[in-house]
Amino acid sequence: MRKINVKIWATALLMTFIVGLQSCGGGEKNQADNQTDTTAKKGGDTAGNDGEKKESENSDIIPADAKTHVANLLDNYLVLKNALVAGDAEKAKSSAQATLTSLEKFDASSLTGKPKKVYDGQLDMIKTHNTKISKAADVAAQRQELDMLSMHVLALVKTFKVNQMPLYKQHCPMAFDNKGAGWLSEKKEIRNPYFGDKMLKCGSVKDSIIAN
Repeated sequence: MRKINVKIWATALLMTFIVGLQSCGGGEKNQADNQTDTTAKKGGDTAGNDGEKKESENSDIIPADAKTHVANLLDNYLVLKNALVAGDAEKAKSSAQATLTSLEKFDASSLTGKPKKVYDGQLDMIKTHNTKISKAADVAAQRQELDMLSMHVLALVKTFKVNQMPLYKQHCPMAFDNKGAGWLSEKKEIRNPYFGDKMLKCGSVKDSIIAN
């Protein structure tokens, strides 16, 4: 009887040991499966993030015709600014009208992402200031529009990176009864568009935009 009990006890112990091994093995398998699932999910998330990043980068690509258009706007602006330095109201009108014509011809539907947002944000004000300059009776009235126009043109230049030469952000503290006003120049030396010959060198360089 005792031998039988020992045999039964040994058999039970062996079965318990086998079940324990199977349980451990299953646990390891489940853990491995869970790790595989987690890794797969992480990989999927990474792929999704990369896709979103690439899509965002692609939306900020600026088409060649848009760069050419904004470069033309900058050229027209500089001609206008120099006309105000010289006190030439007719040339300032002509430059403003050239900008308005360029804006009408350009198809902005090719723009996406940040470039589109910036362009759309400046468009109405660039139109408004150039329209006022093109209709102004004299150079004094034209000069009233230059400060704000300069800010909107600068926003386009920085986003579209079209300046082939360094540009200088300049400021005259005495313009408009000491309220002060700024402009963009292709030259570092001061040539004041608000006073012209009266105070040609009044002002200072506040910032520079490197060539692209």
